[in-house]
Amino acid sequence: MNKVLTHLKNNFVIYLVLIACLIVALIAFFFTSKKEQTVTDKLDSSMYTPVDIAGIDFLFSDPEPKLLLISSDSCTATMEYSKTLNYEMLRYDYKVYYLNLDNIDMESEEYKNFIKKLDLDYDQKGEKGKFYEFMGLTPMTVIIKNKKMVYGYIGKMSGNSLSAITERYGVSHGVVHG
Repeated sequence: MNKVLTHLKNNFVIYLVLIACLIVALIAFFFTSKKEQTVTDKLDSSMYTPVDIAGIDFLFSDPEPKLLLISSDSCTATMEYSKTLNYEMLRYDYKVYYLNLDNIDMESEEYKNFIKKLDLDYDQKGEKGKFYEFMGLTPMTVIIKNKKMVYGYIGKMSGNSLSAITERYGVSHGVVHG
């Protein structure tokens, strides 16, 4: 026991410095983690063409293919997906229309008429239904062609999947720009 006490007395300063370093490291880690959790990000939708529920019918009145992103500005999955989407839309030179769910009255007749157009059969992780039945799960990628919905996906798509889908439905023509 005396040897331990003597060792602690002789090395007191070293142990004190080690404990202080550990405390500083823990405090730094705590504040860094806390800061990352409290930052509120918002989707940068400046590259997309905004559409509102009142004017969305024009997407379905033109036979040309279009890509519609349905989401919320605060959806973290959409924020991640937008990196891929932005890269692909610039690379293949096509327009993305954005419907922000934050600004929609889901009880309005315009909304009810809109979701009827999203009547594609869909399987969301084993739950089958019409695409519109999953409204609120975001991000939603919709391809509209020949005045109707021809493709829908809920969640983040990889760049390869996105480029294959946009080329398949004619949104992009597979020609790389830039």
